[in-house]
Amino acid sequence: FGWRRGDGTRRFRTSYLEVARKNGKSTLLAGVGLYLLVADGEPGAEIYTAATKRDQGRIIFQESQRMVRQSADL
Repeated sequence: FGWRRGDGTRRFRTSYLEVARKNGKSTLLAGVGLYLLVADGEPGAEIYTAATKRDQGRIIFQESQRMVRQSADL
């Protein structure tokens, strides 16, 4: 994410990540989403995922749920 500017905006607003199939993209994105939701310091944060099929979108949601259930802090 880089750092934040003096006015609070992020230096980088977009990124490109390329990972081969079956190498943990969903786990990585679930972790990033939870960080932005809980630890980023933005009040009222909202996290969205998008997919072409409901089953695909559910994968990251379920991975996030698993992380929350395993962490007492979350």
